[in-house]
Amino acid sequence: MPIPNLFYGHQDALMRGASPTTLAVGDSWFWYPFDNLLGEIATRRVLQSIVVAGYNGSEASEWQGKYAGSIKATFDFYARGPLVKALLLSGGGNDIVGQKNFPKLIKANCSACQSVPSCYADGQPSTALEKIIGHYRRLIKLFRTYNPTAVVVLHNYDDADATGEGVFGPADWLKVPMEKCQVPASLRKDLFADLVAAFGKAQDALAAEPGLGKIVALKTTGTLAKDQWANELHPTPEGFRRLAELKFLPALDAAWK
Repeated sequence: MPIPNLFYGHQDALMRGASPTTLAVGDSWFWYPFDNLLGEIATRRVLQSIVVAGYNGSEASEWQGKYAGSIKATFDFYARGPLVKALLLSGGGNDIVGQKNFPKLIKANCSACQSVPSCYADGQPSTALEKIIGHYRRLIKLFRTYNPTAVVVLHNYDDADATGEGVFGPADWLKVPMEKCQVPASLRKDLFADLVAAFGKAQDALAAEPGLGKIVALKTTGTLAKDQWANELHPTPEGFRRLAELKFLPALDAAWK
């Protein structure tokens, strides 16, 4: 059953007569079918309405590509509305995980590496993160042409374990590419944690840039307990609930006042 104040895509929003106070663009942390951040937020703030663009598995690079049309349509219909007080963004995780993207960050053979920095390929992870932040910057600048005052809220994911677990069986997000590049098992958790931390620092720098309006970069890393992960990349319902209550709702409540 649909959540009454959560609308997936501008077509769903138009059909159901949405009057959003919040827009969102994101990946599976917003679209995960069993439970997700937006569902936890919407059910706890029933007087606020959220319209989201994007999809499961979307990359930040696709904000200017595959999903550009749906994002622009969402902004065209709703971003100028006086009720819209916030834009939530969830992206970048899929730009660095998986067999296509993760091996670009690290050496082809990390078997002799004894520290996380020694495992990175030349220029990484800064080169990959700069590209992701560039996609954020372009999307925020587009949003500001519609709405100069709403707060933009970002997050930096959390320190997942490379377990190899997926939604319906094995996944190739973290463990598989780490095994392919022979990352020592003792470095795997610290390697991904270092990436998440670096992403957070890059988001902090973006939030401090002039001319982009108010940006809140949430530190979501370190929020989830080990048993609050459903698989390599997605929290359990309890995990999403914890993220919503501890991180997102305080920031959104301030924006919605």
